[in-house]
Amino acid sequence: VRPSVLLAAVAERAPDRMAFRDQPDRETWSGRPRIEWTYRNTARVVFRLATFLQSLKLPPGASVGVFLPNGSEACVAFLAIERAGYSPCLLPIGWSQAELRHAVERAQVAAIVSQTRLADERPSDLLCQLAAGYFGLRFICAFGPDVPDGVIDLDRAILDTEPSLSEPAPEASAGIITFETRSAAPEPFFRPYESLLAATVSYLIVEPVEPGDTIVSLLPPDDHPSLVA
Repeated sequence: VRPSVLLAAVAERAPDRMAFRDQPDRETWSGRPRIEWTYRNTARVVFRLATFLQSLKLPPGASVGVFLPNGSEACVAFLAIERAGYSPCLLPIGWSQAELRHAVERAQVAAIVSQTRLADERPSDLLCQLAAGYFGLRFICAFGPDVPDGVIDLDRAILDTEPSLSEPAPEASAGIITFETRSAAPEPFFRPYESLLAATVSYLIVEPVEPGDTIVSLLPPDDHPSLVA
């Protein structure tokens, strides 16, 4: 079972239940307004974003980077990449360009989803510099205002895309890519979705969570434990 399938099932049963909540005052550091992330709205945006990602025509199971801070964009990007039949590759937002270059090359990342602003930082600009030296990185996509030249505006792509999604190819790898170390030479590690879902079930057995409960996560969205939470 893929995470996006579970999302769609909840959206059908409880469309008005909240899926994600944006942080207060996020406009000041991201340039993006808060959004009402009900399951209905989340499923709709994930479907449209997945449709757009499929239009990039990457190979089934291709590695697509997620270079985002903790927030709704990271959750939506992860679900859309998985729904499109690609492998989400979780890239820590605090990594240097050298660490990113090594990780992107080792994981053979073909596209990256990021955002234009993170307080005073400009993640999409950093990725443009990275792509200039690594031609395997074919697409840089970003949420947020003032998208630089050469970067795909995801907010516009979601609005302009007609929802029409193909099922992931049977040969598409069903899993995520994390990294075994946080050193200057991070190595990619593939985890099947079964591993993620099994760990999540174990978490819920220890700490029961009821539908509608709010979970505050302080974990960056770049490893297995953060996804489980």
